[in-house]
Amino acid sequence: MQTSGSINRRHSSPSQESGRRTRSKSQSESQSPEEHAARKSKTSAIDHAETAGRKRDGMRSARSRAMCEQKPENIQQVCYGGCRFDVEHTCSGYAKELIRSRQPGDNCLYVCHKCFKYSMDPEEYYAHQSLRLEPELPTGALVHSFGGGRYHIYEVDGADQDHQPFLQRMCLFGKLFIQNKSIWYEFDNFVFYVLLERHGGEGDDFSYCGFFSKEKVSYDENNLSCIILFPPYRSQGLGSALIDLSYHISRATGRIGGPEKPISELGQRGYTRYWTKSIASSILALTSARGSSSRRDRRTKTQRHRMKSKQSRAREDTGEDSTLVQVSGVRGPQILSAEAISQDTGIAVDDILETLSSMDVIKFEGGKPRILRAKLRVWASGEVKR
Repeated sequence: MQTSGSINRRHSSPSQESGRRTRSKSQSESQSPEEHAARKSKTSAIDHAETAGRKRDGMRSARSRAMCEQKPENIQQVCYGGCRFDVEHTCSGYAKELIRSRQPGDNCLYVCHKCFKYSMDPEEYYAHQSLRLEPELPTGALVHSFGGGRYHIYEVDGADQDHQPFLQRMCLFGKLFIQNKSIWYEFDNFVFYVLLERHGGEGDDFSYCGFFSKEKVSYDENNLSCIILFPPYRSQGLGSALIDLSYHISRATGRIGGPEKPISELGQRGYTRYWTKSIASSILALTSARGSSSRRDRRTKTQRHRMKSKQSRAREDTGEDSTLVQVSGVRGPQILSAEAISQDTGIAVDDILETLSSMDVIKFEGGKPRILRAKLRVWASGEVKR
């Protein structure tokens, strides 16, 4: 790497170098003492510039390391949307000048719940909240609503330069609550899906609850790169809503995928809850229980026929056997493949098999796996806490 102030020196052959030394020697002999002193001073200045450049690069590296070694007393709490709560990770991208500007004894960062603008000064924060001349509008395009119009998800293109300042502030804020969130300034290859909650019906008052990002082009077939739900909005089923949208997008584009791995501990818990409920519901829907009505039975047989055709084509294309299990408690023996569940849910086969093994719903009879339908109903209800 070329350091600041250094000179690009080209490589030369031995003969060229020898000639250069000879010319240099003859020139130095013909120089006056004043010229020689001036040349020596210039060389010293160049050496000093190179040394200073290396020191500056070293200081930059030290500052980068120090950014991830910030002590907890820098930012300990956040005031956001009328709530005050602790941060979970202190390695943030907020400027140290901002942190130094905090009020004595106040380690709280004040963040706007509509635009993510921030300050360490509570007076600036409340002035920003109260002096808006125009109503703040959500960023992006509305793609999904649920909860009776209470919750909305907006799609924001990371390549849109008008939205990039908003995305940078949002990701800076999210970095306080996830350890492996590192990209908060390069957005061109990402699409963001931002969840907000509206207050008081159709008014302009709202708060952002969290978001997930996904790559526009993922060679690993990842349908989600990063998911963050802010602390006041957890344990309300909102994380499952974001995950469900990511799989809905996968199914709509005809792709089977999953989250980018490794997943954070908090993210893993959210995905486990979603996978167990979705997989159990899918198996129950793809198989017919005893005593089911003929109409439902015909519908289920049609689904099974379609899935069987897809499985046969997949086996012919890959030359490999599918992973098959038998489902108990159905009208006659019924075989279901992990590929059929994957096509129905959009969940990757590896994630399905790993989740099924953790659900304690598989019983081996004669060396063959059998899924216990009675246990599936409990998982599909969402009553099991993980």
